[in-house]
Amino acid sequence: MESNAKGSADVWMLVFRLPESLPIWIDLLQKSLHDRFGPRFAVWHTDELLFGVRGGELALYDTSGCRLSPPKVVYVRHNTADLRPDHETSLLHHLEQMGVAVFNSLAAHMLCANKVLHLQRLAAAGIPVPDTISYAAVPLGDVVQSPLLPEPCIVKSVRGNCGRAVFLAPQLELLREMHGNIDQRLPLLFQQYISSSRGRTLRVLVVDGQLIQSIAFSASAGGLKSNASLGGDTSVCTGRYPEAEEIAIRAAKALGLVFGAVDFLFDEDSFIICEVNANPGWVAKTEDALSSAIANYAVRLLNRTTALP
Repeated sequence: MESNAKGSADVWMLVFRLPESLPIWIDLLQKSLHDRFGPRFAVWHTDELLFGVRGGELALYDTSGCRLSPPKVVYVRHNTADLRPDHETSLLHHLEQMGVAVFNSLAAHMLCANKVLHLQRLAAAGIPVPDTISYAAVPLGDVVQSPLLPEPCIVKSVRGNCGRAVFLAPQLELLREMHGNIDQRLPLLFQQYISSSRGRTLRVLVVDGQLIQSIAFSASAGGLKSNASLGGDTSVCTGRYPEAEEIAIRAAKALGLVFGAVDFLFDEDSFIICEVNANPGWVAKTEDALSSAIANYAVRLLNRTTALP
């Protein structure tokens, strides 16, 4: 079957699985992309696509069996926690092998989906991160007995977002007593607690190596976690912390990110990266700037790919 009009678009936004409704900022981004590309832009969901090999060539189809022309540019928008190694990653790899310019790349997504992996890459690049201990196969009961664990320490799952699966262990003895009640389906990391940053973080948004916006987060009612998704307060503070903004640009480059959010902890007189997100949730007052920056990058990327021989 020949491709349909949607399948012949040059620029896609790929959203992971069809939801009942999209967040308002996805609608704004979709409008920005449509304004720039018109009918050359389309939105696809991962549960609308089939892919494989036909006659020795990589092929892409919709669920009706209609063969699709591969787009030239794909912006991947998804919840990082939903990036599954044997599902969505296969689709992204397929698109990249077809020569599609995918952003963020599969490699960048995989680094950011795992908190240990991107801390390793950042530390290797000389970018400040908290002292951290993790493991591959050591039983958790043995890990919590290690003298290497800081006290107090922040305990996190290697995968997670929106501040979930994160807690403060004020005493190692308490952690040792309760470790049997901790979800052990994924490895954990044990991280230096930066007390000066309790309840407050700084997020720096970067697109294509350029600062877009900085947002300060603060927890409500003296809490530990400042995530907006957990009720934290936000305020735009672009330009107030130039040191962090410069580090954020370096961090995005080290991880191969076109678009990313770099979250900082406030140390006594400097900044330490808490984590980096390849597809962060957007907060109020960032939607217009981000939508425009991502759409403009897609224009530049399409122009580059079209100019290639």
